[in-house]
Amino acid sequence: RTVRAEQEDYAAQLARFLRPVLRLPPQGRMLDIGGSTGVVSARLVQEFGVRGTIIDPAPSELQCARHLGLPPPAPISPL
Repeated sequence: RTVRAEQEDYAAQLARFLRPVLRLPPQGRMLDIGGSTGVVSARLVQEFGVRGTIIDPAPSELQCARHLGLPPPAPISPL
């Protein structure tokens, strides 16, 4: 069993848990901090019709999330 398969199962369980209690406006936004490859966020974006953004310290994981349609936030320039 792969890590991705476990993430997909977890995402499905989380979506089922949240569906009855989570009320999001159409085109709402979701921020996933420590979102890894974005598998869980991609499922929640699909289930709830929101736009997702991922923050993760690993560039390779952010690249995977980008392929799922989850961009990282724009860089913040120092003052």
